Amino acid sequence: MNTSTREIKSVFQDNYTSLCIFAYSYVLDKDNAKDVVQDVFVKLLEADSLAHINNLEAYIKTSVYHSCLKFLKQNAVTDSLTKAEERLASKNLSQESQLIKEEESVLVLKELNLLPSECRKAFELCVIHGYKYSEAAESLEISKNTLKSQIKKAYRILRESMNYVQVLWILFDV
Repeated sequence: MNTSTREIKSVFQDNYTSLCIFAYSYVLDKDNAKDVVQDVFVKLLEADSLAHINNLEAYIKTSVYHSCLKFLKQNAVTDSLTKAEERLASKNLSQESQLIKEEESVLVLKELNLLPSECRKAFELCVIHGYKYSEAAESLEISKNTLKSQIKKAYRILRESMNYVQVLWILFDV
């Protein structure tokens, strides 16, 4: 695949915010997250040939991940912490992570409850409870294709309604 500047620009415009959020989950600093993502795109634009890339979006996400790890390694501050401070920091981070997961779960559940009932039932059975399409379709007394359409519709609605996370990213210093 011959990747052009136009394709890279398109991926940048479509995925910049979500990649920044992804990077932020590692570097825990908004400006550093933006820098990491921008550096990845700059390196892509400066590359002589990108013919070896089959899936540009996956390649970029992986590159952002590795750049985050490299950033963390270069900026490690934990060496100066004592063992007690490390345990305390770890405990606080795990508590914060748990709170964030709980808040995210509550938000997702609220969004699920806003789905049309057919979509919600199909989504819950297949995605949340892990039913096979055939089992869920039989349980709901609908065809397998109708079930797939309902799940697809649920994903689309959830994606659209959950975009406010990106708005928060832009408006507030997360």
